Amino acid sequence: DLVSVVSRWEGVGAYRRALSNFDVKLHAIPFLSTAIDEPSAFEVVFEQVGELKTEFEPARAFDADDVGLGNAAASQVRHRAE
Repeated sequence: DLVSVVSRWEGVGAYRRALSNFDVKLHAIPFLSTAIDEPSAFEVVFEQVGELKTEFEPARAFDADDVGLGNAAASQVRHRAE
């Protein structure tokens, strides 16, 4: 049987802080490592409940195009415009 584990986070920072907890690393990570290798994180950018339609701004990091998988950091990272 397949099981779906669904969680909602206030933001990426909250998600990262929660997964960095020692107890999570000790107990949850071994369980999560048995998951099927497919996309596992999704962001709601459009929602419709009945007739009410809501569109959300994507919450990409300001340096998402410079830093990515396999890159701990980019050679040059743009600074967020204040």
